[in-house]
Amino acid sequence: MGPTFDLPPGLWPVEMDRGQIGQVVQNLVLNAAQSMEHGGVVRISARNVSDPKLPGPLADQTCVRVTVADSGCGIPQADLERIFDPYFSTKRGGSGLGLAVAYSIVRKHGGASRWSRPWGRAPHFTCTCRLRVGAST
Repeated sequence: MGPTFDLPPGLWPVEMDRGQIGQVVQNLVLNAAQSMEHGGVVRISARNVSDPKLPGPLADQTCVRVTVADSGCGIPQADLERIFDPYFSTKRGGSGLGLAVAYSIVRKHGGASRWSRPWGRAPHFTCTCRLRVGAST
């Protein structure tokens, strides 16, 4: 198993606590790694985005989107609506706190967390974070 990174130059600064965004990425990467029992690849990417279709308070704002994706087995369809619920886990011995904590941190910083599931592939977890006040684009 190995990570790949797609972090282009010129990413905008975001309005988040460094330690807490580190916890978000750590939880998402750990979740991805645990979903790949027989190895695989974890992909971490980031993009500058400005889209009026961003969710809720992010609409019409300039943001950075961080995505963590893996080549694991994915999550059963019936469980997808609960993945950010505290104490919900599909893994034996899992605490069910990793994704819940990541979701909470991003939300408390005014961002949004989502998952998407490209057909036939494992879910991608995406965190969209606001720009730091006064940051130039």
